[in-house]
Amino acid sequence: MSVNPLPRHKGLFKFEEFFKGRFPIPNHKDIKHCAEFYAGDTITLEVQVCDECDYPFDITDWTIYWTVKAEEWDLEVLYQINSIDDPKLVVKTNPTLGVLQVTMQPSVSRLLDVGQYIFDIQLSKANEDPELEPIVKTVLRAWFILKRDVTGYTDPTP
Repeated sequence: MSVNPLPRHKGLFKFEEFFKGRFPIPNHKDIKHCAEFYAGDTITLEVQVCDECDYPFDITDWTIYWTVKAEEWDLEVLYQINSIDDPKLVVKTNPTLGVLQVTMQPSVSRLLDVGQYIFDIQLSKANEDPELEPIVKTVLRAWFILKRDVTGYTDPTP
């Protein structure tokens, strides 16, 4: 499976090509993508899920999860939303074409420390055989850098 971010103004492009070499994270060669966001901003990712042949993957019957952690091996999840519990924050904008959008509200991004975070987007659905566990597919695993916002920043020390 692959993922294509959707620019707001025109056609699709490859996630890998968009982030290639922009913000390399040393010692994390298996995670090649990174983006920059600002604390206190609305963080929205809109992506298209594609199959191994680069055809759109129908996500209609899948539950979408977006999870953010400080490090991949951390037990503490800093932020997690899914399309069942948070339908306004995890939206299947065009499910038959595999297009989804995940959002972090400003009140949440404001609480995160400035620094690097790892996230993934997973799809999950019930297995046709009820004796088997659900099917889970990680479609995107990436880093983002959270920077301090100038406009909304106030020094927390009195």
